Amino acid sequence: MIVTKIKGGVGNQLFQYALGRHLAEINKSHMLLDISDFETFELRNPHLSHIKYSLSHFNIQEDIMSLEEYSGKIDVDPRLEISHINEKYFHYDPSVLDLSGGIYIEGYWQSEKYFKAIEQKIKREFSFKNPPKGTNKDLADMISQTESVAIHVRRGDYVKDEQTKLVHGALEKEYFLYCVNILQDKLNNPYFFIFSDDHLWVDENFRTVSPAKFVTNNRLSKDYEDFRLMSLCKHQIIANSTFSWWAAWLNNNHDKMVMAPKKWFNVSHNNIKDLYPDSWTVI
Repeated sequence: MIVTKIKGGVGNQLFQYALGRHLAEINKSHMLLDISDFETFELRNPHLSHIKYSLSHFNIQEDIMSLEEYSGKIDVDPRLEISHINEKYFHYDPSVLDLSGGIYIEGYWQSEKYFKAIEQKIKREFSFKNPPKGTNKDLADMISQTESVAIHVRRGDYVKDEQTKLVHGALEKEYFLYCVNILQDKLNNPYFFIFSDDHLWVDENFRTVSPAKFVTNNRLSKDYEDFRLMSLCKHQIIANSTFSWWAAWLNNNHDKMVMAPKKWFNVSHNNIKDLYPDSWTVI
């Protein structure tokens, strides 16, 4: 049995599921999802109340660990024969894929190397259960009919929460505008779709980006709808965020161009050498 702890926002949850799914495949085993972290997440992080368990929107193999199965036994009951594996460091650890038997994994696992071998299965399972509706359907149509480029500008807790700001920090507008200039030179009539959790800041700082559509119809509680629209774009300019990382990775355009920031962290102790696929352009 493989148990994977699911926590954080949509992007983090997708990484955690993807590794667990690959380990279950390797071991010909069953996977359970431990989502207990979300039971108290809002109480612990009232400024991030929009973050919820989100994998139910996707066509995943979803088997949630029950409270009875959890209840502390995962560490102390020898009958379960479970080894608790914590992520050692940020970059890829190949030894994780050699694990066998009963495993409980906890970490962020932010590298496609943890699931590249089952890429097509992951892409199928990370498709959405339900089609877009209303304004989102109209935007999806517009995205498909243009040389669409998704720009994801993450600010929110990267600006307002002191601890998150210390670790990550929001990217400067110069990074995004530099990427826009590159894609304007390389693409034929690109159309930019701009997504952000800080619409006022984007409106003030991206007025020179044209032609562009500022996507503002989805609230944070429906961030998965923005995620879907971003992934449908033909190209991406991503933030230092797993949210836009996954939108770019799930983009099925064979000729896609993905611009990614060299700065993922404000801190230097995390090695990001395995974070990006080789085909992405790091700025």
